[in-house]
Amino acid sequence: MKDIVVIGAGRIGATVAGLLASTGDYQVTLADRSPKVLGSVDRDERIRVVTADVLKDFLANRFGQVYARPQTGMPHQRLGGAGR
Repeated sequence: MKDIVVIGAGRIGATVAGLLASTGDYQVTLADRSPKVLGSVDRDERIRVVTADVLKDFLANRFGQVYARPQTGMPHQRLGGAGR
């Protein structure tokens, strides 16, 4: 089983976490900066929820991370090196 982190526990992040967990191939950690948002997530034994302040420890040695958060405040990156 591979460990994966989904960052952002809103509707999209929670859905992605649920889909990944349902395959049986992943142990999912779902992280968000809001304890209120984390408290509203449907519980599943294959999904661990954590607040964003402990992300550094969870990101180490994971198979992958999925970022499911709004783009507000995030630097925009171009795919494939476009515009270089």
